[in-house]
Amino acid sequence: MSTQPRLKKLGVIFPDGLDSNEWAGDHRLGHVPDRWPYGLHRLSEAAEQTEALHARPLGLRDKVTLASRLLRPKGLPSKVVSGLDVGVAWDEYSAVKMVAQYPAKAMFSGVIWATDTWLSKEQSLRSIATMHVLPLLAGLWCLSRPQVDATRRITKGRVPIDFLPFGIDHEFFSYAEQPERARILSLGVDRDRDPETLFAALELVRQVNPKVEIMIQTDHKGALPAGVTRFERVPHAALRDLYRTASVVLVPTRPNMHASGMTVALEAAATGRPVVACSTPGMEDYVVHGETGLLVRPQDPEAMARATLEILSDKECAREFGIRAREHVEREHTTELMARELGQIIAKRV
Repeated sequence: MSTQPRLKKLGVIFPDGLDSNEWAGDHRLGHVPDRWPYGLHRLSEAAEQTEALHARPLGLRDKVTLASRLLRPKGLPSKVVSGLDVGVAWDEYSAVKMVAQYPAKAMFSGVIWATDTWLSKEQSLRSIATMHVLPLLAGLWCLSRPQVDATRRITKGRVPIDFLPFGIDHEFFSYAEQPERARILSLGVDRDRDPETLFAALELVRQVNPKVEIMIQTDHKGALPAGVTRFERVPHAALRDLYRTASVVLVPTRPNMHASGMTVALEAAATGRPVVACSTPGMEDYVVHGETGLLVRPQDPEAMARATLEILSDKECAREFGIRAREHVEREHTTELMARELGQIIAKRV
């Protein structure tokens, strides 16, 4: 980013319920990574003033504002009441609220889940509204390379779209050596996680290595495989400590386009943990097959079990994977690098 920002005021619009002030307080206590979620406080280098703003549920006035903006002839400038030169929303649903509640001279947003929704046969009113709102923005970014072309097709080329490599706070998720005792860790409960494949793979692993410890985070309501311990959502600091106790981290996901599980993959990598993940589109940027972990076909429990056992059977190999995984994060996937790239995306569009 330039050391002489051209922008006077930049606003970061966070999703409803995500309080950046509370987050910053927790960060000062060492409880969460980065001062703002996703390290977006680092965009302060792109503007003279950077402000955290919080989206609200859409009210009637917001919906009227959205309708008027959608009906406005293309090219006709909108009224800017927020005082922002640039508005930035992390995801597409916050972008809709940004347009209604914090309109800026130029607005930018990430596209995370919408492509999978748009390409499915069932679309909600929210996804349809998002499809119409995003072309109003000055630019979009995607965290998965294949999403860029898909989003460009869906928006019919009416808005510039860039690939933005995701990053994590590598100082918070610091490196640790491999543990003495073998442990498998799996976490993540988003809609694209695949507990059925995970459970089947774990049963196969235990047939070969019945003494391995297994800890998983899941919202699956069925019975767990024998020898598996479930844990609930835990604070970030406790999560970091859990990563450090693991020999390998599993990220089983169903087919999707937005590289579900990238956050877990990078956090695990930063702590020096090899990852076994599914080779869904875009995941190869976050898990380098044969270097930082192993990628297997989605919905293939036998392949996931084989890859897991391969890592567990060779502690020195697991250690080498972990070292390279940490180096990969430091080189390409920190929040500092991500914010710098995002600042450059904004700069070339305003």
